[in-house]
Amino acid sequence: MTSSEPCRAELQAIAAELRASLAESLSPDQQAYAALAKDGELYPWTEQAEAIWARASGSDLWRDHHLAILHHAKAYDLETAGSPDAFQHWTAALRHWSAVRADDAFWARMARHLSERMGTEIAPGVIDGVRARLPRELLEPHRDLIATYQASNPERARSHMHIMTSAPFDPDVIDGIRLQFTEEVLAAVPDAVMTADFEKMIASLCGWQHIDPDNAHLLRSLLYVYRKFNEQVWDADDGLTRVSGNVAAAQQILQALGVSPPDPAGVTGYVDRLKALRPGGLPPGALTAEIARHEVWGGLVSYRLARRRFSWKSDPGSRRECEQGAARAVNHFAMAHQLDSHLALDHYYAALPSIEASIESLWGLCLLAKKDHVGAAQHFRRATTLNPSDAEYYLGLAQALLLPDNVTYAALAEAEQAISRADALGAEVGTPRRLLERRRELNLRR
Repeated sequence: MTSSEPCRAELQAIAAELRASLAESLSPDQQAYAALAKDGELYPWTEQAEAIWARASGSDLWRDHHLAILHHAKAYDLETAGSPDAFQHWTAALRHWSAVRADDAFWARMARHLSERMGTEIAPGVIDGVRARLPRELLEPHRDLIATYQASNPERARSHMHIMTSAPFDPDVIDGIRLQFTEEVLAAVPDAVMTADFEKMIASLCGWQHIDPDNAHLLRSLLYVYRKFNEQVWDADDGLTRVSGNVAAAQQILQALGVSPPDPAGVTGYVDRLKALRPGGLPPGALTAEIARHEVWGGLVSYRLARRRFSWKSDPGSRRECEQGAARAVNHFAMAHQLDSHLALDHYYAALPSIEASIESLWGLCLLAKKDHVGAAQHFRRATTLNPSDAEYYLGLAQALLLPDNVTYAALAEAEQAISRADALGAEVGTPRRLLERRRELNLRR
């Protein structure tokens, strides 16, 4: 060890003390600016500078501005590297930018600072314009990144969409940017429907809906394309299978969004939840009208499947499945009418009352088969109300009224009216009339 070595160590210790003393005399901004220098170069961010500004108190007038710039620069670098850590810095940057935008004192200081640097007074309108445009200019890069990642990395696109939609800015500004790409996507829908290119369009919309899951415009268009697809294939040999798949897929989407149609009794709160979906701008009732038609298709599928399970020779399990299917179908139609009271005015759905009557009649037959005559009569009554021109429903009602062991005089009178109505409609009523007369005789004997 040479005599110079202790001297060097002492000098190093003194230098460290001087640096520490100097750092204590510097403001957080000065310390952080010094920390941005590394290996002789100045960087837009360093971990040390971030830590210094993060520890700074709220009294540091430029703290949010510095952190906004730092987190944005760090987010861009991490985004370029494909790192998932980029997202926390995008979010932090927007949070700090939001604080900057809300700070009147900051913008007054900025106006003074620029005026001093430029040697001329900055017009208030210039600063106000920058402040007003700031949210859109901060969010538009996310729109561009979403478009870039949409096909190649949909999960990353979805993360950018979440950052954008949850940004602490005016919802109308966020809506405007969302609608820019939404309108571009939806522009292809009319041609796809006209050319019956349903499956390709559904795949495209589902891809975008995965990225922007609670977008009311995408949801409405997706339900619309599913509906037009259903209308075209329903009468095909494999129509039930294809429509069943479409209904199930649409239902999964609604469930994932938390807007799956409830029991009809809860429709008021449900419609309010639909209205809360953004972006805004849909015509009033447009989304609920599409969900109403989705419910119709759910009802049609349930009815066809139920009808397949019923015959007078069916086992009790099959008849129970038929009854459950009819109940589901009735519930679907009830929800559809609650959501769109003018549904039957749509020419394609004008025949709904007669279909609903058929479902009520099927349910009545299921109940007749298990000797629930009171329940069967209720459903046949509904069938005659929905479609008063079908004699079979009156005959079913008469049968339900006359088959119990004990038939009241009121039931006899109602059965006679039902038989007379069926007779007027041209039905063969010899058997039900004979049953009516036997029941009358039995009552007289009692």
